[in-house]
Amino acid sequence: MRQKIYRYAVVLFIRCFSLIFISPAHAQNILFNFDNAPLHSNLSLTLTESNVTAHFSATGSGYSIQTADVLGFTPPGFSGYVIYPNSINLADLLIKFDQSLNDFSIMYACQELGCDDAATMQVQAYMNGSLIGTHFRTAQNPGTWPVDTIRITLPQGFDSIVIHYFSRPPTCQDYGTIFMADNMLVTPLNPLSVTLLYFNGEAKEGNAILKWKSADESDLDGYIIQYSKDGSTFYDLIKINAEGSDHDYTYTHREVNGIIYYRLKMLNRDGSFKYSAVRKLAFKTKADLIIVPNPSHDHIQVHGNNYLKTIQILSVDGVILKTITNYSFGQQINISDLPASLYILRAFPKDDTPVAKTFMKM
Repeated sequence: MRQKIYRYAVVLFIRCFSLIFISPAHAQNILFNFDNAPLHSNLSLTLTESNVTAHFSATGSGYSIQTADVLGFTPPGFSGYVIYPNSINLADLLIKFDQSLNDFSIMYACQELGCDDAATMQVQAYMNGSLIGTHFRTAQNPGTWPVDTIRITLPQGFDSIVIHYFSRPPTCQDYGTIFMADNMLVTPLNPLSVTLLYFNGEAKEGNAILKWKSADESDLDGYIIQYSKDGSTFYDLIKINAEGSDHDYTYTHREVNGIIYYRLKMLNRDGSFKYSAVRKLAFKTKADLIIVPNPSHDHIQVHGNNYLKTIQILSVDGVILKTITNYSFGQQINISDLPASLYILRAFPKDDTPVAKTFMKM
């Protein structure tokens, strides 16, 4: 056991030494050892090390943060807190980064007991949702929970990773399609050439007013403002070209409803990027009224996207003819007693301004 630990430590030292001194242009290698993660917390989880932020999630029953000796022993090279499967069922480990990387590795150990061969693991790298590279790894020293490191290096860069249990050990009979992980090492594609002093957002009269200021923009191409309805899937809104260091920026996203999340994607001229912090803004949801049927003979129904507390039917000269309180969308309103004419329907959404639409009684 001591010999295994020593051999793994030597290999890890040589690898890190080589990355640091052979590639001076990309010298910042950042270790995530998970010791700062909340113990027993389930993924999803976001961690930051040395200005790189990684969001961890999973498929299936997922993973959680446990101590390295959760099995009753500690696999060689593992220590502190580790990523551990929540069940005996297959689950992928998903990792999204806030900037582009060119090198990724993570130490893993699969559940195998006294085996002569080992499972094959797969790592897939994506950029902006598109698969750009795949690598496989089989533990070199099979046995019981054998330890190895899977790695992928892509000069063009990537921003997310999927770790997948690809295939079982060929002859092993006592195994599970699960793995634990520790000591993730990443290398940013390029240090981002911008320093933000702030990025703020304000919800004002249905508009999102976004403001930010940079202290340094050397080699920066620009900013892409992105928005999201759920805080997870973001869409590009507009690109703002870099104006130079110490510049104030303002952009207004108009006619916004509900909850919206905003962030900046900051782009270097070489294509590398980094995301800002996310800002959440809340807006009142305006009622969107649909009157059916329209024209109508004897009744109408009102449909929309907001709770209504009162509905009024008015003549075109503003006289209130009917009032319905506590209206429910789809509820029938009798208009058979009204003469054929054009009318105004005025709705009062809860905690919002009135909305009016016209309809025709035949």
